[in-house]
Amino acid sequence: MRRRENKRLKLETQLLQAQKVETVGQLAGGVAHDFNNLLTVISAHAELMSSDFEPGSELGSSLAAVEDAVTQATRVSRALLGFSRPAVSRPERINVPRLVAELGRMVQRILPSTIEFRLPDHDDAGPFAHLDPSRLQQVLLNLALGARESMPGGGQLDF
Repeated sequence: MRRRENKRLKLETQLLQAQKVETVGQLAGGVAHDFNNLLTVISAHAELMSSDFEPGSELGSSLAAVEDAVTQATRVSRALLGFSRPAVSRPERINVPRLVAELGRMVQRILPSTIEFRLPDHDDAGPFAHLDPSRLQQVLLNLALGARESMPGGGQLDF
């Protein structure tokens, strides 16, 4: 009798946890959708303004930095949307070192200063792979977060 009760409590706990995860996924999807709308406005205005400035000028460089930040934020938003949706793989041909380098900039921001973060030099010539970039990003991000948790006193993370 006690075993059944324990099993029932365990199943109820698992169900509650699954419902929480589903709720977080829905919340992440809503936030990502709203965030994408804001990014679209920022991107459109930056693009309109960029034609008014020379590419090498100070303001032109600032607008290019805004456009780069919008591109990175869009990738983060896609990752959030990927978390909130059922897993649908969208493989494509990607430059793996470039993807790792782009993700590395985001990973660097979530690591404490006690962890030295090193990225390999990347080559635009490849290697290339046919895979879902958001899945690879999620795997690498999970590895980085795990490394952060396993090095509370600091250390070195080579990506």
